[in-house]
Amino acid sequence: MRRTFFLIIILLFLLTGCKNKEEDEKSEYLTMKSDLLAHEKFNNASDVVCDITFSLDRLDEERVAYSVVLNNPKENMNDIKAIVVHNYYTEEVFPTVGLFNKSVDLLVNSQDSKDNSVKLVGNIETTDDIANLDLELKILIEYKNDSGEVKDIYYKTT
Repeated sequence: MRRTFFLIIILLFLLTGCKNKEEDEKSEYLTMKSDLLAHEKFNNASDVVCDITFSLDRLDEERVAYSVVLNNPKENMNDIKAIVVHNYYTEEVFPTVGLFNKSVDLLVNSQDSKDNSVKLVGNIETTDDIANLDLELKILIEYKNDSGEVKDIYYKTT
């Protein structure tokens, strides 16, 4: 009986811990999303410490996929957290890295190109031709430099 009681207590602690982590991740996602949507001043491409490239591909008659790739860092970018939002209506979660999954690093001297890029992929529902899309992508990147300083990059497509 006593052993069962302790087992139940341990299981309750484990369940509570998992729930708190999920709530923290969701809260951080919502904070970053609202911060990015409300942000009005964005970095110029020349001020960004990595390359940011965007691409669009039609998936089917009603959906277009977008991808944002971060690579070629000019300084080490550790513990990256990033989110991409757009100006189309969606009920889906916007693409992220480092919020609901493990954060990643972009390192200046990395020899492995696969490990030295971050790709965020999402899609929008539209029947419009890709050439005529009025799509605006915004990205927020948070990272730590080698000194442990937390830095933010706010960037949007033009």
